[in-house]
Amino acid sequence: MRVQYSANPELAIKQLSSVGAGAIELIINGSPAYRCIYIAKYADTIFVLHSFVKTTNRTDRHAMAVAEDRLKELKRELRKMGHNV
Repeated sequence: MRVQYSANPELAIKQLSSVGAGAIELIINGSPAYRCIYIAKYADTIFVLHSFVKTTNRTDRHAMAVAEDRLKELKRELRKMGHNV
């Protein structure tokens, strides 16, 4: 609920400018580690772009590409609906 009202979540987060402006990675460390990439910038809604289990210490380039593609598609759909994106 905190994110919905423009507050930071209580878990660790990281801005992902490589995915797109406003994209945020929610970080849940452990074994296994989980990641959720979302954006809460448009239409007063939280859009989950991608979530996945992290298995290595490296950046998952495929996961970042999936999130980037989904953000582009989201922006296209929002423009069709008349939102200023």
